[in-house]
Amino acid sequence: MSLAEPVELDLVPPADELRAQLAPLRGRLIAISDYTTNLDRIPAGAETVVQNGMTIHLPDPFTDAPAIGAVVRRAKGRSSSYNEGNGYFFQWAIRFMQYAMGFGGYADQLAGIYDNIGPAGPTPSQREQVLKAFNKLQQQLAADRDVLVKAEKGFLGARELLEEDKKTFGGGAAEMNRAIKKFQDSITAEMLRYMGNPVTAPMGEMLGKIGLVRVEQLRSVQSAIAKAADACNQAYREVGLLAGQLLVLIGRYRGVEDALKVAEGVAFKKYMGQFKLTIAKDTWSNLQTFVMKIFITGK
Repeated sequence: MSLAEPVELDLVPPADELRAQLAPLRGRLIAISDYTTNLDRIPAGAETVVQNGMTIHLPDPFTDAPAIGAVVRRAKGRSSSYNEGNGYFFQWAIRFMQYAMGFGGYADQLAGIYDNIGPAGPTPSQREQVLKAFNKLQQQLAADRDVLVKAEKGFLGARELLEEDKKTFGGGAAEMNRAIKKFQDSITAEMLRYMGNPVTAPMGEMLGKIGLVRVEQLRSVQSAIAKAADACNQAYREVGLLAGQLLVLIGRYRGVEDALKVAEGVAFKKYMGQFKLTIAKDTWSNLQTFVMKIFITGK
């Protein structure tokens, strides 16, 4: 039986298109993660720090800036939501690499079956093995894509929250700057008081170091929010496009499976001869390496 309409039978994934969507995502994820990391580190109020047997007290940076303090506390309280897209995306990346590595085994299996198909076409057992392999290939890819769709939804939800943070931090920039300066001045004054006494001088030195770190963290949050909001917006669009490309690929694999289901005799082997198994195997392997370098090793 022949196909009613031409079907793309090769199994080579669209490597260039996938790389184009994946490449910029590393920077997007880092920008979101940097913002949430800075948020988690800054104090929501006064704090007590114990180090090397010494105890020091740092004031609330927002004592005289309650409005911006409320913004910071709100952002800290929901910071885990900002990383939801990141979390699902990394889950997908790991599954994608596992799929890419596993594809090689399926390719070898299909090549071995193809070489052993006789002139009259496949045996029932050979036919069943090929169809089973294709069913697993497209079903696993679809299951992995579902995780990517969760990442897309995570970025969508975080995008709205980050835009709100960006607006409120931006609107309160002057108040934030005043709060940071007053906090820094109070740390400096307390440090000098400690340093004036030989007994408490070590505490002054420690207070100065910790205070400097806190000031830099407060400034980092202020500068990181705009980057995070923009990065999340871009990640949402790019992950959506990536999910769309994978949906097309799943459709192609499903189309090959459907074509094989109705193919009889020599047509079955003819279709298998168009799979480009070696190229597909190498392409999936290269994609696995690419994703590993971009998202796991960072090299």
